Amino acid sequence: MKIRRKAVDFVLQAARNVYPAEFIGLLKPDTKGAITEVLLFPGTTFAHSFSAIDFLQVPIGQRYVGSVHSHPGWSNRPSAGDLRFFSHYGRMHLIICLPFDENSIAAYDNKGKPIELQIVD
Repeated sequence: MKIRRKAVDFVLQAARNVYPAEFIGLLKPDTKGAITEVLLFPGTTFAHSFSAIDFLQVPIGQRYVGSVHSHPGWSNRPSAGDLRFFSHYGRMHLIICLPFDENSIAAYDNKGKPIELQIVD
């Protein structure tokens, strides 16, 4: 999976800004498949032990390939709830944990299997 540096910078800052709550957004790719944007929607919940997107607020036809969310602790491994979400909403997912830097981002496929994440300019 490729992700643009500006999208990574956004994720890092968003995770820091909502901490100790969890941050969540959807990943939008460019025409070549690299993640270029993180989409946020009205009605999204940022809470201490979970985050949730109100999918009724996601416009019909909005293109996204998966999600990104933060964990307010030191683990970027998916929970059982994360795995259920992954299986329904896209093919690639990111989890970022403390200390909210590039090294604390992990990428997974829709079954929770780790995949390589490449940050590109």
